[in-house]
Amino acid sequence: MWFISQILVPCKYLAIKEGRGLFESKAVYDFILPLAATAVTGGFTSYIGQKLAIHAHPGLAGSLSDLLALLIAFYMAALAAVATFTREGIDNPLPGEGAEIKRWNNDASEKRWTPLTYRQFISYLFGYLSFGSLVAFGLLLFLTKGWPYIEKKVSTVYKVDAVWFATADATWFLLISFLLWQLIFISCLGIYFLAERMQNLSPQNPET
Repeated sequence: MWFISQILVPCKYLAIKEGRGLFESKAVYDFILPLAATAVTGGFTSYIGQKLAIHAHPGLAGSLSDLLALLIAFYMAALAAVATFTREGIDNPLPGEGAEIKRWNNDASEKRWTPLTYRQFISYLFGYLSFGSLVAFGLLLFLTKGWPYIEKKVSTVYKVDAVWFATADATWFLLISFLLWQLIFISCLGIYFLAERMQNLSPQNPET
C-alpha cells in the first residue's frame, strides 16, 4: 500500500522530535494547547445549552468551510514558497535542541534520528497544515451533509438507541474541534518561524 504511505507523508510532522521534554517542545502546539482548547469548547458549548453536533450548527460549519477553503490555498502557497526559497542559512540545521525525524539509513539498515534544517522543518509544518486543512474541510462537508442522512437511515433500519447517536455526534464534534484548534496553534508556530526565526538566518547560523 505504498500510495497510502505517500498520502500520509505530511503527518510525519507530528513525529518530529523538537525541544526539551513535553512542555518545552512543539508538542505544546501539536497536542497540549489543542486538547485544552477542545475541552473548553466542548464544556462551553454544553454550558450554554447547545448540542454537541456539527450538523446542529450549519451556519458555523459553513463559515468554517469557507475559512478552510482559503487556508488550504495559503498553506500550499507557503509550502511551495519555503520549498523553493533561496536564502543563505535556510538549509542550516535548527539551532539549540534542534529538530529530528526518524529516517531510513541504508548503511545501518534501520531508521535513525536525522537532524532537520529550517527548510525541512517548515516544509513538514506547512505540509501538515495543508493536509490537515483538507481533512478538516472534508470532515465538515461529511458531518453537515452526509452524517445526518446516515443517522436517519441507521435509526430506521436497525432501531439504534438515540444515546449512541448523541455519543457519536459529540465524538465527531470534539474530533473536528481538536483538528481545527490544532491547525490554529500550529499555524501560529509556522508564523513565528516565518516572521522571527527566518529573519535571523546567516551562513554561519549564529542563532542560539
